Amino acid sequence: MAKNIVWTGPEGKGEVPLADVVGVAEPASVMVDIFETGRIKESWITPFVRKTFNFRPYLRISKLKLLRPIFMETAASGLFGHTNSTFT
Repeated sequence: MAKNIVWTGPEGKGEVPLADVVGVAEPASVMVDIFETGRIKESWITPFVRKTFNFRPYLRISKLKLLRPIFMETAASGLFGHTNSTFT
């Protein structure tokens, strides 16, 4: 989503932090920061992103394919301390 927001070319950058609440379909917080590099006003971009993109957890999980088996080991025991060759 952030790559769709950055319109200014290679020097542009953007960040879209989301805050979720368990059991609630819509995120508690959606903020968009284009670091004053965009062609549009910062005050306009956050409401536009909230209206344009669907942030429901199920859609994010399916779009990013987060239920693939490669994520199970990280989810089960964390990111650090793995020595087996299947973990990258």
